[in-house]
Amino acid sequence: MTRAVQLALASAAVLVPTAGQVQAAIIQVDFDAEVTFVHNSPVLGISPSLGDLVSGTFVYNTDAVDADPGDPSRGIYFSGSSLLTINGHTLASSGPSIQVVFDNGPPFNDLFGLQNGVSQGTSPILVDGVLTNNARFGFGFTQPSGGLTSDSLPTLADLSTLDVGQFQIVQEDKNGVILFNNLTSFSATDISAVPEPSSLALFGIGACVAGVGAACRRRRKKCQEATA
Repeated sequence: MTRAVQLALASAAVLVPTAGQVQAAIIQVDFDAEVTFVHNSPVLGISPSLGDLVSGTFVYNTDAVDADPGDPSRGIYFSGSSLLTINGHTLASSGPSIQVVFDNGPPFNDLFGLQNGVSQGTSPILVDGVLTNNARFGFGFTQPSGGLTSDSLPTLADLSTLDVGQFQIVQEDKNGVILFNNLTSFSATDISAVPEPSSLALFGIGACVAGVGAACRRRRKKCQEATA
């Protein structure tokens, strides 16, 4: 292997995150759930039946700043986004979601909730792409016996200990409610730990090609000088 190629590979390797590097924890949760309760249907134009499938995703940043730092038992954070699909309809946050953590301590349950909607202090949600002021949706969790150790946003380890509290869609002007508390799948991933594969690969390939090209040019120059 030529010195030029070695240097090119070394330059590309610098871009790959190592285990020792500290990154913000951006957690993405994906889930599927079944509708367990409906009141005053249709709700936001959605007319589900019990057992219908709801798919959802929410993302939050564990490095988000607590908007209520004076209360050690309650954390309020604005970060990330939320998305739901149900019966061909889509509900999505149009701005940062709000996350609330209650660290009540044993023997009381700790709480973790994410909410979206004007009444919850966030931007209006998008219902099938249309900003809607009278709508909200959110996800609630409990931690039995006060297992959370602070009012910080839950880590991946914390999420694994949580129970479903209440997942809901609400149309506020008619008290329409859809609950989907029966989770059939649930996964959480730290997406900040995943490098950008396309950009890293392209940069690395480009650096290697440039190094190989430089080595070839030097060899051609030496051959030309030797035969001159």
